[in-house]
Amino acid sequence: MDFARLKRQFTQYFLIGILNFGISTGVLNLLCWWTNIYQGWQIILFSMIAFSVAVTNSYICNRLWTFREHKSAGSKYPLFYGLTALGALIGTGIIYMITTYIKAPFGISPKLWVNVANFVSLGFSIVWNFTAYSQIVFRAPAIEAAE
Repeated sequence: MDFARLKRQFTQYFLIGILNFGISTGVLNLLCWWTNIYQGWQIILFSMIAFSVAVTNSYICNRLWTFREHKSAGSKYPLFYGLTALGALIGTGIIYMITTYIKAPFGISPKLWVNVANFVSLGFSIVWNFTAYSQIVFRAPAIEAAE
């Protein structure tokens, strides 16, 4: 296993993830602000919209920079989107469960609590997505991996 390559990929993936977190959080907060809705089933819809915006950015950046995949650009997008969507579905469930069933402690406002829940789901997403991208979507061929 090439740990130097894995370290470089994870670092680049992590930097792209920071950008995507900003995009997703920005879209989620914008939708909450526009509608004045900060809990309940609408959070699922808002989270999925935010996800869809960020995942396209993630695919382009990870394909071209992190995993340096310049061929067959469109053919891997459905797999990338599907695996990311599965992770997002679980992450959205985490956000929903926290905002709906756990009372915000210490008088934290619903506006802040939705962001705390979003941050908690981030930990799961980091591990899930990097594993899916590096081991399934952009897995290096055996010949390249041996080099």
